[in-house]
Amino acid sequence: MSIKMNLVKLKIKAKHLATEPAIIRHEERKVSGRDKWDLQQHRKWDVRNEARATQLAIAFIKGKDIKRIEPMLRDRNDYRHTLVLRRVISMVKKYGDRNIADSVVSDWFHKIP
Repeated sequence: MSIKMNLVKLKIKAKHLATEPAIIRHEERKVSGRDKWDLQQHRKWDVRNEARATQLAIAFIKGKDIKRIEPMLRDRNDYRHTLVLRRVISMVKKYGDRNIADSVVSDWFHKIP
């Protein structure tokens, strides 16, 4: 399958992830307590990080500079960024170049503006 078609798949994934928080918020209104907290955490951590990783993978595959995508981000070494980087590497290998070294994506990701 061509990289162009894989980019289309990633764009579809990004669009689905963009609608998911609204759906989760709608469901949050129906529950309370621990269930509501679990849904909020899923929305704030899992969905948000996956959406960010998807956008970054699209940018990497298109050859864009990360400084254009996240111009103000200074520290990409905390726990959340490590999780996102792992997902970006995974998506780049799945939808982009299977043979790309993890270090290439990591170096791109850690460019500090």
